[in-house]
Amino acid sequence: MPRLAIFWVLIVAATAAFVAGCALNASIWLQGSVGGRAAPGLRAALAAGWRGLRRVGPGRLLRALLRDGLWHRRLRATDRGRWLAHALLLGGFLAMFALSTLTGLCQEVLILLFKVRHPLVEAIVNKDTPVMALANEALGVAMLAGLALMIVRRYVRRPAQLRTAAPDTALIVLLAVTLLSGYPTEVLRILAERVPASLAWYSFVAYPLSLPAQGLDWPWPALHDWAFLFHSSFAAAFLAYAPFSKFFHVLVSPIVAAANSAAREVELA
Repeated sequence: MPRLAIFWVLIVAATAAFVAGCALNASIWLQGSVGGRAAPGLRAALAAGWRGLRRVGPGRLLRALLRDGLWHRRLRATDRGRWLAHALLLGGFLAMFALSTLTGLCQEVLILLFKVRHPLVEAIVNKDTPVMALANEALGVAMLAGLALMIVRRYVRRPAQLRTAAPDTALIVLLAVTLLSGYPTEVLRILAERVPASLAWYSFVAYPLSLPAQGLDWPWPALHDWAFLFHSSFAAAFLAYAPFSKFFHVLVSPIVAAANSAAREVELA
């Protein structure tokens, strides 16, 4: 089976697990109580959310999402180190997800399905387009920096109230292997596709790592295929495990913070 076919099988399965995990979390929340009263059912909760959105307004909600959900101004005011780790890791993750989604949409839908050959579309799917190469490399470095800060906070300079259990360590290992394995995968791609230096240097981490192996006559395409599948497997495992871990809170917290901030603005208006 071609590696891209295996990749899509892994991603579809992981996405299904992610959606199922999100649904499970929602069902658990809706079994709780709020202020001593039973939480509303799913239909009632969605209806209440829609009414709240109409009352707050999309403009105010978007402003709250950017200011309190993504920028996390309250966290920045109380703990700069935690805020920086959060910003690098979550910001890098969301930006990388958006970039990967855009690339997949262009490749699988516009090019393969609708046969679109616009230069912009082809530039987006080309990993060696300078903007795409720089964006992927910079986002990977940002996420690694955020992960390193998180590891230091959890294992080196851990606050007294912070507890790190085995599931937390498993999540960190999955994320670390996913991020770190991306670089040898990119190194092997540069070698397998014989990317010229004039383009390869935009991958400012992977290209220097590829230089010592430039003169070796190894089966680079086959090695790249195996590295790609290894990287994809851990990425899929991380995606499937995320809703069942504390990382789900990291993904949901911007929405909750934005909704609370927007609601406070309406009450004070």
